[in-house]
Amino acid sequence: KQYFPDHFMELVSVIIGLGTSYKELDQPKLAISHFEEALRIFENKRQLNHPLIAKILIDLSHLYLLNGDLVKAEASILDSIEISKNNSCRESFAALEVLSNLYKRKADLASSQGHENVSQEMKIMSRAYLKEAYEAAKNRLSKDSPHLLRLYTALMS
Repeated sequence: KQYFPDHFMELVSVIIGLGTSYKELDQPKLAISHFEEALRIFENKRQLNHPLIAKILIDLSHLYLLNGDLVKAEASILDSIEISKNNSCRESFAALEVLSNLYKRKADLASSQGHENVSQEMKIMSRAYLKEAYEAAKNRLSKDSPHLLRLYTALMS
């Protein structure tokens, strides 16, 4: 069992900052390891429903999705959504948007494997989650928010 100081949030903030930096520098493996380390610290401190975990899980699911690990991406994003709902997190729309992208990716994969019925089901799910993300964002963001505009544009395409 590892020891983490009582001021573990400062440590977590630094680790998340490193993960974010590696993500922006297009070094997903290093970003993933830092975000996963931040989660381990929360687990060690038994802070499993902390709102920051939802944000970390969104970042992880996005990275897993980029790496093609759809199973981990889906598990992470579903956990993020659950935590967001429990904490009324402002970022819940971001989690739903990532989930929409995940199902869009699954639809493309199913289509490439000749499973058109599955692909259609995944497209429907993707669109439903995108609409849910838009509605959540509409309730939390200003009308001129670039996030809201991006979601609206995606819905209209």
